[in-house]
Amino acid sequence: MRITEINIPKEKTNNGLESVKMHRLGQVVLLAGKNGAGKTRLLNLISNTIRSKPTTSILEENKRQIVACNEAINGKNILIKNQEAIIKSGKISIHDNFHEQQITKYKADIVQHNNRLLKFKEIEEWNLIETNGHHQKYFVIPFVPKSLTITDCNTFRRAEILSSAKSIDNVGVNMLAKGTFSRIQIIQDRWFNATHQESTLSQDEKGLAITDYNKLKDLINLFLNTNIERSIDGEPTLFGFPLGQSNLSDGQKILLQMCLAIHCQQESLENLVLFLDEPENHLHPSVIIETIERLIEKTKNGQIWISTHSIPLLSYFDPSNIWYMENNRISYAGNGPEKVLSSLLGDENQIGKLQDFINLPGIFALNRHAFESLFHPEATLTKSSDPHTTN
Repeated sequence: MRITEINIPKEKTNNGLESVKMHRLGQVVLLAGKNGAGKTRLLNLISNTIRSKPTTSILEENKRQIVACNEAINGKNILIKNQEAIIKSGKISIHDNFHEQQITKYKADIVQHNNRLLKFKEIEEWNLIETNGHHQKYFVIPFVPKSLTITDCNTFRRAEILSSAKSIDNVGVNMLAKGTFSRIQIIQDRWFNATHQESTLSQDEKGLAITDYNKLKDLINLFLNTNIERSIDGEPTLFGFPLGQSNLSDGQKILLQMCLAIHCQQESLENLVLFLDEPENHLHPSVIIETIERLIEKTKNGQIWISTHSIPLLSYFDPSNIWYMENNRISYAGNGPEKVLSSLLGDENQIGKLQDFINLPGIFALNRHAFESLFHPEATLTKSSDPHTTN
């Protein structure tokens, strides 16, 4: 699922934001702006609003109810005409108001049906958030772990390890802190049993366990630049220490949880909308980009929204993906990236300093070349194997 368009008027924002109008949204949507501009509130607004979007089953039932109401109204109109015909024929007593009462009742029924139709049409015309087609469920998943306290499973019983390890299969980040170490333990134990010389597992079971562990190892090596190993007591280790004693930095704790989320939830991510609110906190820019690249691979039919202050992250993507928030108002920034730079860096002087810094390698090389050009060329001794002297 992808959000393609947003049209939320100011009276429905309820959190200080101005009206929200966004269109032609692609697989990646970047939100830039100063602190307090409203980026997080916008993500929360979208998350809360999309839950009320009518699902496929609701829309189908709504269509049936509209047809039923229209048929009921047509039926009541026929009954009214019949009663009016009877009155017009003069075949009733002048004091008999039964038919007038029936007409009044039928008209009241029509009013009720029309009121129901208004509600059904509101559902049918609901357009606060448009998506690429109708779906049975509408929700977004926050995908940046917030907890820096990862539960140490070293004292858990086996059943507790299995339960907490299984919990991170639920899409999202809520259970990652509880289940990350447990899941690593389970995945490594299965690999160890599959590779043991006395293993009685089938070849398929062995293959799955080995492949699963190798994929996790690759992710951890990619994001944390270290290998996961195993102690003599059968505990997974990072940086030479058991998981609970590995003294991971805050950034490493976030990355390790994201490794497990990507590893365990990847089959469920393909059609989801993921929200990454300031993923650069605690993380190196290159690691953020690598992480998001992996998520893009896993969400081919989904979408990733990123709220960020990171210039390296913004510069990595096409400017057409960037939206800018200022004073609680969202606007398209694709054609005006200078206002994004101004909001994140300050005035032109600060932007100039960043440009100078980025150009330093080229300037240094140019100055060195100019400096060396002032001196007479010198002969350089070469080895006998130098191809320039033998050809």
